[in-house]
Amino acid sequence: MKTTDGGENWVSKTSGIGGYLNSVYFLNADTGYVVGFNDFNSSGIIYKTVNGGNNWTLQKSMEETYLWDVKFPETNIGYAVGSNENGNGLILKTIDGGLNWVQQNCESDEELLSVCFVNKNIGYTVGYESKVFKTTNGGGAPDNIQSHMEEAINIYPNPASNQLTIENTNSLIRSIRLYDLSGKTIQKVSNINQYQITIPLSEVQQGLYFISVTCDEGVLTKKVIVR
Repeated sequence: MKTTDGGENWVSKTSGIGGYLNSVYFLNADTGYVVGFNDFNSSGIIYKTVNGGNNWTLQKSMEETYLWDVKFPETNIGYAVGSNENGNGLILKTIDGGLNWVQQNCESDEELLSVCFVNKNIGYTVGYESKVFKTTNGGGAPDNIQSHMEEAINIYPNPASNQLTIENTNSLIRSIRLYDLSGKTIQKVSNINQYQITIPLSEVQQGLYFISVTCDEGVLTKKVIVR
């Protein structure tokens, strides 16, 4: 819901997002993010708007996860917290305004419920069992990990037609998931444990998709065009 008069009146907005929405954060009147959980395909979701909530675009979808809170200490640097498929604490970070989200190292064995940053380096997250975690370096390595993963992972051809090859020159690929703009899974391959895999696209309709590549270093998500 949205108000333009300081809360005197609230207007219901049609988000087009299926599932539960748990937290919303706006950088300004136009640009905002929302996180939650899509019970249709059991995935944590992050959506972004650039027109004051009139339209929302999927930024990230992770299967068997919950996302409870999102904060942006700077325009392009943001954090989302929740829990992974094992119920352990999950922290995601973006350094490019939500285009890519990278999982950070987290020592919490319990779900994380809220996150707050004083600036881009100093932040806190809290969870069950009264656990509080603090970072003084923006959570550590994701800046370097993101750059490293971008250089190591090749996805080609893009645009693609009959098939798509995913290659990681540094570490084993554990799983991949191809999904559409609504978050619906088109293809998923688990337990890969190889440096390269090729998936068929002959039955995939033309359009814009996202592919999430999970390896030992984290999760990298890229846009893929199928023609």
